[in-house]
Amino acid sequence: MARLGTRYRNQGQLEEAEKFDITVLDARKIVFGAEHPDTLISMANLASTFESQRQWKEAEEPENQVIETKKELFGPGDPSLLISKANLIKAYNNQERWEEGERLSVEMVETLKTLVGAEHRLTRISMDYLTWTYCDQNRWKEAEELEARVLETTSRVLGKGHAHTLASRNKLAYKYKSQGRNEKVISPLGKCLALRKPILDAQDPQIESSRKALDE
Repeated sequence: MARLGTRYRNQGQLEEAEKFDITVLDARKIVFGAEHPDTLISMANLASTFESQRQWKEAEEPENQVIETKKELFGPGDPSLLISKANLIKAYNNQERWEEGERLSVEMVETLKTLVGAEHRLTRISMDYLTWTYCDQNRWKEAEELEARVLETTSRVLGKGHAHTLASRNKLAYKYKSQGRNEKVISPLGKCLALRKPILDAQDPQIESSRKALDE
C-alpha cells in the first residue's frame, strides 16, 4: 500500500501523494497507534511529500513527531534519528530559520559525541550536516574549519585512501573554492586524484569530478 504513495512521488503526482499519505497515516494511527513503526514510516512519508512540494512549514510537524517518538522509543542515539533530524534542519534552513537549524545541528553533534564518541561514523555524519548549515548561511570559514576536523578524523580512522576520506577532501576543496581561495583548492583535490588513481579507473566519475574542479 505504501508503495502507491512512493509511486505518486516518483511520478511527480505530489497532490495525490499527499492525500494518499494522509489517508494511510490516519488509518495506521487508528489501527496500530501513533508509536507503531509503520505509523512512523507514514509520518516520514508525509513529511517527504511536503518537502518535495517545498512546503517546509507543513513538513515540520510530522518530522518533529517522528523525532520525538523515536527518542522516546529508541533513545537519542538511534541512527534513524539522523535522517529525520537532517530533514528537519533542511526545512528550517529553507525557511531561513538559521538559528533553529544550527541549534538542532549542534545538538545532534554533541549528543552523538557523548553517546558514541567523536570518531564514530554517525558523529562524523552529523558534523557534515552542520557544515552545510553553515554553508547555507555563507559562513564558509566555520564550515571550512569543521570540514577540516571531519577530514582529519576520517583520515585517521579509515585511512587516507578510503572513499569517505576522499569525499571529505572534495567537500573541503569546495568550501575553499566558495571563498575564492583557489590556491587552497589545489592541495585537497590534488591529493584526491593521487589517491584515487591507483584504485579507480582513469575515467571514473570521481576522478573526473576532481579533475574538472582543478581545471576550473
